[in-house]
Amino acid sequence: MKLNQYVFILVSLILLVFSSCKSTEKNSANNAVQTLAQKTLGNRSGTIIVMKAENNEIIALATNQNPETLYSAGSLSYLPIVKFLLEEKSFSLDSKTVCNGSTEINGKKISCSAVAGHGNISLKDAFAKTCDVFFAENIHNLDSDLLLKTAEQFNFEISDKSWLLYPYNNARANPLQMAQMMASICKDDSNTGKTLKDLLRYRVTNGNPQFPLKNGSVQIAGTVATAEVPEIKTFAEIKTFGKWNSWCVVYAPYNASVKEQIVVSVLIDANNDWEWYAPYAANIVMQGYFNNQSYEEAIVELGFQKPLR
Repeated sequence: MKLNQYVFILVSLILLVFSSCKSTEKNSANNAVQTLAQKTLGNRSGTIIVMKAENNEIIALATNQNPETLYSAGSLSYLPIVKFLLEEKSFSLDSKTVCNGSTEINGKKISCSAVAGHGNISLKDAFAKTCDVFFAENIHNLDSDLLLKTAEQFNFEISDKSWLLYPYNNARANPLQMAQMMASICKDDSNTGKTLKDLLRYRVTNGNPQFPLKNGSVQIAGTVATAEVPEIKTFAEIKTFGKWNSWCVVYAPYNASVKEQIVVSVLIDANNDWEWYAPYAANIVMQGYFNNQSYEEAIVELGFQKPLR
């Protein structure tokens, strides 16, 4: 056998061993993330999805339910509205709306998440602080068909056009759809996409979820929602009527290459005792993933005093 044939065989064997080692490494890493997600979910009813932003590859799925079940999306549905406003030529980022805690549109009262109101507020802070009055005032005169189309592009399923006044009640989605939505935002390099990413980061640093999503090792961007179960449609829903689903959909690292980014989508459903756990869960997964830490190590590093079960 000629020398170059020996060399070819030797190189092939080396590449085969290297490929096998890399595959083992990948499987080991994925198993660690899967364990992290499962321990983070604990015995709660819900779903945690960890996805690579670049190609939508699911690297962990912890669930005790069908991850394609639709849930009220709550204020997650403000994301397509923000995108629509950013692309609306007649809308200025500098414009402000006065929020006194409620407003009336077409004879219907819209109450804000802040009972006392947010005062004079811009889109940036309205999104960060979930100002329902701001969004109601700024969208009710817009082209409803185009706005609904934007919402559907973001994977939301809308029951009817009253969504324009009550988006948190009429928009529905599942955790997988929300993970895919956030991954699409990560891949969007348009001016609108870049601004939307900045707003998602600002929501984490200056908005409602800034404490549960505070992380000193990785910059997280995204959004959260609490979504009330609005009505009873089946006998099984009786026990959840008037209770809340907890949502969190985030990506990290903020402003990194999409090749480095992961998305975490969390839904903790209304069957659980209320604890607003979704953003805590997302942060634990981010901490563990980017620092090669177990669930137990991640909660200590984040300053959570005891295992959250």
